[in-house]
Formats: sequence, structure tokens, C-alpha cells
Amino acid sequence: TWLDTSSLTSADYMFQSCHNLKSVPALSFNKNISMQYMFTDCRSLVNIPPITFRTVSPETEIEHFPTKMNNMFEGCTSLKSVPALDTRKVTDFNSTFSGCTSIETVPDLDFTSATEAIQMFDGCSSLKSVRIIEGSGEYDSGSLTNASQMFAGCSSLQKVELMDSTYKSPFRNVTDASMMFSGCSSLVTIDISLMNASLLT
Repeated sequence: TWLDTSSLTSADYMFQSCHNLKSVPALSFNKNISMQYMFTDCRSLVNIPPITFRTVSPETEIEHFPTKMNNMFEGCTSLKSVPALDTRKVTDFNSTFSGCTSIETVPDLDFTSATEAIQMFDGCSSLKSVRIIEGSGEYDSGSLTNASQMFAGCSSLQKVELMDSTYKSPFRNVTDASMMFSGCSSLVTIDISLMNASLLT
């Protein structure tokens, strides 16, 4: 019901394969932290409480961020919701929600620093919509290059919404979009302008 995470430097594999785990306490981290495979295969986990990233002192409050989220919720077949996370510093979204067959929506995802999103939502058969944003100025990198199989098997997906403050798509520098929307049988339209066709291999 409670964990002191104040000294953690990594949350990688923290609850991996805890198949019968049904709940976790609210978690707080006081530094930028990697969360690779953090909840992988937690098949009984239904939802996750808010996760905070900040250091508070009498003089100041410092905000922190997750840095890697690859495979973070992979195989969480009962998961229905996840907390909102400021993902502007996350570089790796590979298989983040892969196999989350019960999840219908996810919070806005900031792809400002993302480089890969391979199989990010692969097999999320209940997912209905995704909203991806990107920052501007010093955070505006356009560094995503690989989105292969990103939405493969998302048979309920109806809408992928992109929004940023620079009118540039987070997918503008993608070179690999192979099978990106494979099996998306409920998707009505796709805005191809979100990619630069000349870069696709």
C-alpha cells in the first residue's frame, strides 16, 4: 500500500511479471527516471494511480520526467486506464502498450523527444482514439524515425489525432512506417500529410 521511492534511480522491471498484482500505491519520483518494462505482464492490474515527478523544498519545486517507457505496460491485458504522464523527455516508446487488450483510451502523449515507437499499441484491440502532441522551441526535435507496426491490430481504433504548436507533425521525419496501421479495421481515414513521403523507405 506504500512504497518509499525517493532514492530510486531507475524503475525498470519494477513490477514485471507480477501476474496476480491487482493494485499499486501512488508513486512519486524525485529525479528523471527510466521506466522500461515497469509493469510488463501485470495481467491482473486494472488501473494505476497518479505518478508524480517533482522535488519540493522550502525554496523551490523542481519538475522531473520519465525518460524511457518502452514495454512499460506490455501484456497488461486487464489494464483499463493509465495516469497522465508528461512524456516530453521520453525517447523510447517501443511496445509501451503492446497487448493491452482492455484499454480504450490513453492520456495525451508528447512525442517531443521520441525516436522510436515500434509496436507501441500493437494488439490494443479495444483502443478507440489516440492524441499525440509535440512541443516547440528547444523541445521541438522531430526525432521520431521508426513507427513500424505502431497501431497494428488496433481493430477498434477510429481516430489518431495530432496536435503541436509548430504545425509540424511528430511523424514528419519517419523513415519506417511498415505495417503502421495493419489490422485497423475501424479506422475510416488516415492523414498521409503527417509524413514526408520522400523519407519513407
